[in-house]
Amino acid sequence: MRIGILIGGLALAVLLLLLFLTERPDRARSERTRELPPIATKAPTPEELESPLPATVDLGSVDRDLDLHGVVVRAADGAPVAGASLQTVVYPWRRTGVQNLDQWREAIPGPDTRSARDGSFSIRLRYGELVSLRIEAEGFAAQEIAEVQAGERLRVALGPGVRLMVNLKSERGEPIVGADVRLFRSRFMEGVNFDLQARELDSGRYVFDGLPGGVVAQLDAMHPRFGSSGWLQIALPEQGTHVFDATLPDGRTLRGRVIDAETMKPVANARVGMGWVLRPEVRTNADGRYVLHGWTGRGKIKIYVIADGYGQAQRRVADATLLDFELHPGDSVTGRLVGADGAPVTAAFVTARGSEYI
Repeated sequence: MRIGILIGGLALAVLLLLLFLTERPDRARSERTRELPPIATKAPTPEELESPLPATVDLGSVDRDLDLHGVVVRAADGAPVAGASLQTVVYPWRRTGVQNLDQWREAIPGPDTRSARDGSFSIRLRYGELVSLRIEAEGFAAQEIAEVQAGERLRVALGPGVRLMVNLKSERGEPIVGADVRLFRSRFMEGVNFDLQARELDSGRYVFDGLPGGVVAQLDAMHPRFGSSGWLQIALPEQGTHVFDATLPDGRTLRGRVIDAETMKPVANARVGMGWVLRPEVRTNADGRYVLHGWTGRGKIKIYVIADGYGQAQRRVADATLLDFELHPGDSVTGRLVGADGAPVTAAFVTARGSEYI
């Protein structure tokens, strides 16, 4: 009797073991299946395989002091844009105002990321850090948003690229070839920012491709033989191509000589230009002389002179055609920069400027 009970118990144990071995893997597979993402509707590209999308960002859990975050969507319907490239950059010399025009566009890249499948993103910055954010995605116009801060939340809406065609002519209706045509939105204008040079086609036609739509931009065209167009306002359409006609005036020619105020010797290779941005600009020859075409006074009242080793000079033009400059050698200023605790501050940008109003 006892042997029968023992055999029966062993049989029951074997049966339970078999049930465990057959049922456990099914349950495990079921649990793992629920954790898998939905099946893709198309095969991933080689680029996607090498660089998978980041995980979805819980925007409610980001650090509002450190994380620049938000979503990238399509402007047309608000649908998420996955895989958009988001690159932070800083323009260090812009912290010093307009002191260093040559390096005004110098950009240093910072942290970057890509948008997740739901368009969400998050970029960790330093506390209080201020950056510009560049956004690019295939099939959309690239954007750059200026002066966004650590902890800020953004909703970036991308749309198709817009084309701008510029027909540039003289006052006599002749097409102007070889001009410098620029389109920009400054960092002081709300929304996207850019500073672009046109591509020249033929017969005075210039083109900008891939522009953000639905924004107002400024066009500035100039040519060595003509006056500047000044800043012309252009409202870009939401999509498609926009044609804009611009005329460059003849203007008048300014001449002069740049010399050292102490030695009275000519200053060669000095930069002479219209306005504080020196646009357009020319260089003095070995005798210190310059010829600057196209002065109209449109949007500018002075010409400026900059030369290595000298302080900047400027003069109002008014009705003059001859303007000479005497440059004074610049002084050197040395010192040490420390923080509130007396510790040295490294990698700071330091500029100095003299003004007639000080």
